[in-house]
Amino acid sequence: MKRALFSLLLIVSYAAAHALTVETLIFSHSYCGRQSGHASCYGVGGTPPYTYAWSNGVDQPGNAGLYPGIYTITVTDAVLDQATAQVEIL
Repeated sequence: MKRALFSLLLIVSYAAAHALTVETLIFSHSYCGRQSGHASCYGVGGTPPYTYAWSNGVDQPGNAGLYPGIYTITVTDAVLDQATAQVEIL
């Protein structure tokens, strides 16, 4: 019984350590309020492959031609777990 309990604890720890998260990068902010900002993101953990949904309708990891503002990204993995993040283009 002791060994089975130990194995179960290892499985739970492994699953918790690999939860889906989103990492974001801002490559450039808007130049003088123009549509020139560029941000990107990628999924970490979870179960690949990932799908991407930006608040402005883009469905790719990269999002270019952004005006100043706050944009939300939702990443969904293969088992439909989701994680969200925001980027602010100045």
